Amino acid sequence: MPQVLLDLPDDLLLALREQPEEVLHEVRLIAAIHYLQAKRLSLGQAAQLAGVSRLDFLDLLAARGIPAFDLSAADAVAEIAAAQRTTIFSEAPPAFHTPPLTPALSPPSPGAGSPAPAPRHWRPIAAPTSPLRGAH
Repeated sequence: MPQVLLDLPDDLLLALREQPEEVLHEVRLIAAIHYLQAKRLSLGQAAQLAGVSRLDFLDLLAARGIPAFDLSAADAVAEIAAAQRTTIFSEAPPAFHTPPLTPALSPPSPGAGSPAPAPRHWRPIAAPTSPLRGAH
């Protein structure tokens, strides 16, 4: 792997009051931010240059008030519209003892004392009936 060497005079290190490893970390982070903002590196590549994970790099950007994503107004509107079209369930999946669910056009109407209705686009499947049930 290629290396980049940076010579710093001792008096600069003394003025910074940092160890060489700390200066190296800061220089890598500043370079990563610069190249990210110049759109020369992706978020993942900039994180790699900074020597941290993507999540840590996002945290470092946020701590400095630097936006991680640069979207135009039109791109932001398109992203929001796409997110609204995506169905995400915020509820936990039903427990194993609940009836299976199937798509429905309308929600079930809850009766008195019944649990909260299922999400709008789901309804319980009725238990299968058998013509032989009760015949024996």
